[in-house]
Amino acid sequence: MSENAPSAAPTPPVDLAAPAADGRPALTADERAAARRAFEDELRADHERRQAKVASAEERRSAHRQARDVAARTVALNELKEQVRTEFYKTHDYRRYIDSTGREVWLSPKEYELRTRRRGKRRGLSFDGERSPRWKAALLYGGLFVIALVMGLLLSR
Repeated sequence: MSENAPSAAPTPPVDLAAPAADGRPALTADERAAARRAFEDELRADHERRQAKVASAEERRSAHRQARDVAARTVALNELKEQVRTEFYKTHDYRRYIDSTGREVWLSPKEYELRTRRRGKRRGLSFDGERSPRWKAALLYGGLFVIALVMGLLLSR
């Protein structure tokens, strides 16, 4: 059963001024006044704590909402910026180029030509016909075969 729901059998109110079993009043007037002030102070402090909790929850919700709006705005601006950049580069005949570190770079036609020409020269040098590692390996194995053939003929005599 919840705390706020009324109970099945309500308890009768207690008369605080009623005398105790020995005939004296349970609380003196000063004790009652001091207890009342203490209880009111507790309730006031609890009320202020609850109000502060509600206010801080509202502030957190507001801050979260603002952060979400800023993030959505940033995403929309970045998408627009990328779209405008792509359109601009395409209208000015720029070409997309991926550099050696994997970054995407937009280059003008002349820059693109220079970069690809340099890249082509670098690749061409490593696979040059006479200087190729395959040619050197074939020459080495051919020489070893000739030496082995000559030694085999000399040993068989």
